[in-house]
Amino acid sequence: LSVDIIMTYRSCTVVFIALVLGAGPALAWQNWYRYENDSFVVYSDASTRQVRNAVEHLELFRAAVTQVANITVPADAPKVTLVVVDSHARFHSMAGSQYVNAASFEIDGVPHIAVANGAVRRTTEKSLRRAYACVLLTYKRHPYPAWFKVGFAELMGQTTFRHRNRTFSLGEATGTIRGDTTMRPWEEILDPDLEIHSIEFVRDRRDARLQSWILVHYFMLGNEFGNSGQLQQYLDLLVAGLDSVEAMETVIGEPVAVWARQLVRMHANEMQKYYTVELKVPPSYSRLSEREEIPANEVEPILERIRDTCQ
Repeated sequence: LSVDIIMTYRSCTVVFIALVLGAGPALAWQNWYRYENDSFVVYSDASTRQVRNAVEHLELFRAAVTQVANITVPADAPKVTLVVVDSHARFHSMAGSQYVNAASFEIDGVPHIAVANGAVRRTTEKSLRRAYACVLLTYKRHPYPAWFKVGFAELMGQTTFRHRNRTFSLGEATGTIRGDTTMRPWEEILDPDLEIHSIEFVRDRRDARLQSWILVHYFMLGNEFGNSGQLQQYLDLLVAGLDSVEAMETVIGEPVAVWARQLVRMHANEMQKYYTVELKVPPSYSRLSEREEIPANEVEPILERIRDTCQ
């Protein structure tokens, strides 16, 4: 995942947004509105059209992710709370960074996603998809290691819809693959508890996300979608108590550094391969309620939680 999204992967939670002017009502100084449908509760100071576009995009994206990753959203899953901030500049002021366009976190077990309005920059759309992909992955209720959570969000965040949303493409890299000379040690990437946001330098965080993408690309798309069995073997070995590197080398049959170097060279030297998938089940677009103006103190705790978590 690129630097436009900061993720806390222990619970596949993506978190960001930081300091704004002081505390209290300054965070929600503009008029805010509440919307709701079957899947989302939305708080926003953007236009109704922009909110509807964001919700419809997420519902389309959910149909693609649940299909390709074999995810079932539980009937009792809480509605995801979506916070759409109209101004990119104000969102970046909250985030304390011009590179942060989306965030995800939980409040009382309810997934929350905050995003700068996507009408201005396409990067926001990708950031929103990454955040929601991470939420959707939690419905599998499997203790995935950090690298898989990161790489899964990276891979799915690059989803491109085609043919009037009847198909979608996977496989686009999240960055330029230059070879492995500047990459992080693969033993570090395979650490199940790796916290990429804690890596000091932006370029190193970018490399770690790209390396995670390479691994997930191999297990989800490699061999024409035929490598998922290897992923399950690796996960089973982790559950049995094997070290992550040892489990990976048991599955692939060679040292991780050698195997990963081959993957990197393949992606660096060959033309990028995309996989186009037909969307089998159309998204369930549910009607969005009329907007309801809300007092600042209703959205304030959410904005404060975002700011405080990021710090």
